[in-house]
Amino acid sequence: MKVVRLIMGLFLVCSFSLLNAQNNGNNNGKGNAQNNGQSNGRQTSQTTSATDGQVLTRVNGGANWSNLNINGSVVYAVDNFTATSTNNSYDMDETNYLLLANTSNVTAEINLPAANTCEGRVYHVIKTSTLNSLLFSENITTEPSTTRNSFSGTNVQVRIISAGGQWRILEVRY
Repeated sequence: MKVVRLIMGLFLVCSFSLLNAQNNGNNNGKGNAQNNGQSNGRQTSQTTSATDGQVLTRVNGGANWSNLNINGSVVYAVDNFTATSTNNSYDMDETNYLLLANTSNVTAEINLPAANTCEGRVYHVIKTSTLNSLLFSENITTEPSTTRNSFSGTNVQVRIISAGGQWRILEVRY
């Protein structure tokens, strides 16, 4: 619990520092300041305004809004997807965490964002059928020199993280 609080505290301090660094002073009293268009010599159109449940994060020099909901415990987005012959592809983005992929009809193709665009993002995908496979659009590193993008078997669970320029396996359960 102390470690989680420390990490969250550091995260909030970093987010607050980034927010202040990008604020041009036009604060409307609600914490929704607009960026002045310049940040360390780089042109940006990023606003510092977010919707409820979002926090400002910084990855590879760019500022992005990420979804975060904490209500006494961590709340994860859970999405269901049934792959069919006319729709077997699912696009993962910043709103996803847990995907329950039904592969009883056909192989489910899971489209991941480029790993270098979402460093630190974690996805957990569960194959809910004994039939067919999960096929990821990006290779996932399982060991320093081994990658794979297909998983088959009964109720396979794959948890991955974006680690800079590559997706890495955190856990696979069969």
